[in-house]
Amino acid sequence: MGIEKESNMFRLLNAKEVNNRLNINREATTIKKLKNREIIALPRRTKRAKWNIPIFMLDFKLSKKPCEIIAIANNKGGVGKTTDSTNIAYSLAYIGKKVLLVDLDNSTGAFMDLVKGGEYIGVRNGLKHIFNEIAETGKIMSKEDIKNEIMKIELQHASLDILAGDLDLEDLYISKMENKIKTIDLVLKRMLNQFREDYDYIIVDTPPCVNKSLIMGIIASDKVIIASSPNKLSTDGMMNFINSIQSIQNQLEDNAEISMMIANQVELNTRTQSKFVSLLKDYICVQHNIKNFAIVPKDIAVQESQENTKPLLEYSPTSNAAIYLLYIATLIEGE
Repeated sequence: MGIEKESNMFRLLNAKEVNNRLNINREATTIKKLKNREIIALPRRTKRAKWNIPIFMLDFKLSKKPCEIIAIANNKGGVGKTTDSTNIAYSLAYIGKKVLLVDLDNSTGAFMDLVKGGEYIGVRNGLKHIFNEIAETGKIMSKEDIKNEIMKIELQHASLDILAGDLDLEDLYISKMENKIKTIDLVLKRMLNQFREDYDYIIVDTPPCVNKSLIMGIIASDKVIIASSPNKLSTDGMMNFINSIQSIQNQLEDNAEISMMIANQVELNTRTQSKFVSLLKDYICVQHNIKNFAIVPKDIAVQESQENTKPLLEYSPTSNAAIYLLYIATLIEGE
């Protein structure tokens, strides 16, 4: 059996179909609810464009839970980790949450994808300046000083904040901190905990290897999401990587849980990928008590959105990948 191409909940409805499903008498009432975001539709390119509402959004309600810090991780590159981090952060912002994206990946991919695609307020040095200050003073910067390093990104349909990384983050700035701070693994945790009252979510894009940056990101987080790809190269060593994460988590009593695994670049209705998806979902997730599993379909819109430096919901809101990533954001919000 191949992977099912699309379950019913991902189907898009227009305003009239929403009327019928919700037993609303007048279409104008539905339009009002959509405009007021009582019902959340996909972004529209113009005010005259038709409404597209995924079925899963009809029952969706925003939660009032406290801030969650979530690390998105894998020890291999090319599995869609930064794509997940950027688009989940943007999708959460789109549905109405306050989001900070922390770019610990020294490729600075998340930073570039958002900054080039939107308007931003001020030029900030981000983590490199913060870590350099800590290395020189031996002290965590104050909340107000850290705020000065956070960049506000204004995109077409939502805005979010970003704490930018740097190509030399691991080799230069974190190495310098090690000479001054004995508990370097706790630095990011202490920094981000100051912002729990300011954000609903803090998403941490970690590097694709087990290094100090990854350890800091895992320890700082309440939850960890594993980004993966349904192929042999990605699945080989996955158990060892998860064991490494759990070993890192065990350093603290209030360790984070691995709450979800995402399989990216899934080719729908193919026997081979179905086998690897089953391995990830039915074996690895079960073995490690990972409760949530989600997929993101292979979609040319992902590459195109990156080339145009826009989140998927901005570049191609009705693409399969954009819809599935929005669904993942609702799963996170509903946990």
